[in-house]
Amino acid sequence: MKCIYIDPPYLFRKKIQEDAFKYNSNYHKSTWLTFIKNRLEMSWKLLKDIGTIWIHTGDDGLHYLKILCDDIFGAEHFVATLPRKSRDGKSDVPFNLSQDFDWILLYSKGFERDSVVGRKVDRKYYETDDFPGRPWRIADLTKQTTPKERPNSNFTMINPRTGKEYLVNPKRSWAITKDTFDYYYKCGGIGFPDDYEFMSGELPFRRIFKEEDDRRGKPTSVNSDFLIRKLIEDLMTNSKNKSGNDEIDALFSRDEFGYAKPENLIKNILEVSTIENDIVLDFFMGFRVIIVIEANSYVNTRSSRLIPKFKTQKIKSWCAA
Repeated sequence: MKCIYIDPPYLFRKKIQEDAFKYNSNYHKSTWLTFIKNRLEMSWKLLKDIGTIWIHTGDDGLHYLKILCDDIFGAEHFVATLPRKSRDGKSDVPFNLSQDFDWILLYSKGFERDSVVGRKVDRKYYETDDFPGRPWRIADLTKQTTPKERPNSNFTMINPRTGKEYLVNPKRSWAITKDTFDYYYKCGGIGFPDDYEFMSGELPFRRIFKEEDDRRGKPTSVNSDFLIRKLIEDLMTNSKNKSGNDEIDALFSRDEFGYAKPENLIKNILEVSTIENDIVLDFFMGFRVIIVIEANSYVNTRSSRLIPKFKTQKIKSWCAA
């Protein structure tokens, strides 16, 4: 399995009077941990070498589950804890503080050197006369270190074509040094906005040729500014329980499914963790989790065989089963 997403019963500190999930939500902590442990051990055996496992949990069980996962998977395979805003604030809450989040623990069989998550991005490349047949894009030429911390990058950069000077940012040093500037410039790796009429920026930039991107063959890092902002924005604003409930109302009725996770949540996870023809597993799908697949067979699922009483129905460009 390239990606495993599980949304098991949450551990609740207080007894739930009405079991909204139609399965046991009133586990004792030790029983709950044993229940989860058995399934996580099996999940790890099914996961591919650089596959990912996404485990949804509530606030009460988060830290117990993190310790359990570290023990089963190894702490070195921990990737991240991701928050999801599950509802809008409530007023009748303990301590007068509305806890409106649940959490996703992310682990991988890969290691820090592996690109276990990523997305394809339609990059914008420029084609210019000074680099014929070599489309290129711009990237940041600064680092998150100050010139004091990186003194060999504390220099004024001068455009060899125009002589225009660019002072170093006192809060961000250049990503290259004064000694390496000539090398990168002669290779075409550094560009200046005053060289091109279509450029609107005010700083020198790192020039990356399309051939470099193609040679790397890696997915765009999910931690890039644009992608992480999009992913977190969806988790924080566009993946609430209400959206899942509305989708279920449109398909069946609230009596059939309660508190379903919204389609957009699963969509985002699949986008950053899989490519076409990957195999995805959610063995709690019978427990009221929406499983989504793209209509063009982005993911191949046999959910209709596992839950024959529910029909697969297309929602926009995705399907829920």
